[in-house]
Amino acid sequence: RYVLPAKSLRDRINLDDVPRFADPEAQALVDHARGLADEMGLYPHQTVGAAYAAILGSCSIFDETGTGKTTSVIAAMRARQRAGQDVFPALVVCPASVKTVWQREIEERYPGLTVIVLRGTAAQRRKQLETPAHVYVGSYRYMSTHSSIKHFPGAPALKRCPECDGVDPKITPAKCQAHPRELDRIKFRTMIVDEAHRLLDPSTITTRACWSIGDRTDVRIAMTGTPVQDKLDDYWSILRFVDPEDFAGKTKFLDRYAVTGFNVWGAREIEGPNPATRAELDAITVFRWRRMLKKVVLPFLPPKVVEERMIEMTGAQAKAYKDMHKTMMAELGGKRLVTNSPLTKAARLFQFASSFAEIIDSGADLDEFDWSDESEKVDVRLMMPSNKVTAFIEDIRAGDFDSTDAGVVVFAQSRQLLMLLAKEMDSHEIEYGMIVGGQTD
Repeated sequence: RYVLPAKSLRDRINLDDVPRFADPEAQALVDHARGLADEMGLYPHQTVGAAYAAILGSCSIFDETGTGKTTSVIAAMRARQRAGQDVFPALVVCPASVKTVWQREIEERYPGLTVIVLRGTAAQRRKQLETPAHVYVGSYRYMSTHSSIKHFPGAPALKRCPECDGVDPKITPAKCQAHPRELDRIKFRTMIVDEAHRLLDPSTITTRACWSIGDRTDVRIAMTGTPVQDKLDDYWSILRFVDPEDFAGKTKFLDRYAVTGFNVWGAREIEGPNPATRAELDAITVFRWRRMLKKVVLPFLPPKVVEERMIEMTGAQAKAYKDMHKTMMAELGGKRLVTNSPLTKAARLFQFASSFAEIIDSGADLDEFDWSDESEKVDVRLMMPSNKVTAFIEDIRAGDFDSTDAGVVVFAQSRQLLMLLAKEMDSHEIEYGMIVGGQTD
């Protein structure tokens, strides 16, 4: 009953020209999504996406990164609740780096909800899962710790304790992969998997843990900006999560809809969709996903804003900067830093404009990271206070950056400044990733 309404919405970018649906429940969901547009500040394509996901329930959102998938999914949950459907408790599974993004977006877009972000030790997370909440947000790596594992043919056999029909007495319930755990005891109504391409390998326990939770959930939404519909083995993994009943078997799916061959080593490879059954494949799968490209929705998106900020140096920075500028010398922690060329002086001024610094002994223990620049003859390590780091941390904590979906990217000429920022983010429990010199592959 929802397939035809979903089909009529999946390629649209505006609800204004959508005819009324004969099914009253489908039309009610569209009306609720439309009503949320002004309330949540939705763009037209997000409103359509919310109506689409609300009507279909379990589906995939393949919108390109930066188009606002997160907001559309949250709006779909609100539309379903306003239509009288149970949407809570909900589980959001996402990369660790965007857990706080989801928390902020839910709290901002869906006021009044209790959101628990799973973090800390396993014992702390277990206590968090025992606390009632509307939404639990956890990273992929936590799923297998707090859920049973779904069996998958070809994957290693599950470790089972005697209570779960196992024969090895050494396998305790704590080690048993079939034993019900904290996430199994919660009857989730909604499960959202962000960056769902992480579920493409059915042999991993992370994928099978998400299946185990999702199979008992009413509504399952997979989100990824990476389309996989032409890679049928990957495509099946997403379909398996969204609809475990219709796409239970991978082998049968590939036998019917894929053209396979053998590579030079004799291993079976998927060459592509089978032309003879492609129409059937599209008929049973295409309506289950929606994809909006940036170039399509660009007219609705806000313009780029270029902003230059002038941040005053702290007192310690300003003194070192003025001394270096005037005399080519600066006192740093009782030691004197002397420069002997205009180029080195410019480099020091650049450093002091970003943070204070200290002179360290050459070859000293620099903790976890090598803070020295190879081009420097004198080892100087940036340290707090830093006007730039402090201002950035304040903006992050205040939520001044719109990091929905894509997150925030920070560039700096100085690796030391990035490492200083990293230490401050650690102290404020702000999650991040690093790509800097000195790291292993």
